[in-house]
Amino acid sequence: MFDYFEENMSIERPTAKMYYALVKLSRLEAQRQQLREKHLKFELERFEWAKEVDDRRLAIEEQRVKNKHEERMLEMQLKYKK
Repeated sequence: MFDYFEENMSIERPTAKMYYALVKLSRLEAQRQQLREKHLKFELERFEWAKEVDDRRLAIEEQRVKNKHEERMLEMQLKYKK
């Protein structure tokens, strides 16, 4: 009886439940990988969007500084023309 148990219940011999568990595990791993890729894609898009916003803010600030400088130059020209 004990030999029969060892023969049929050996860990080395995979059972249908083990195959089912391996298939389920591989499917879950594939889903996890897909979610990770989706998350990374979302993070990349978010980063690119934030970079665009920062670039626009920087361009606006540079234009503001340039306008202020031109305004000061015009004021100085008017002041010295008088």
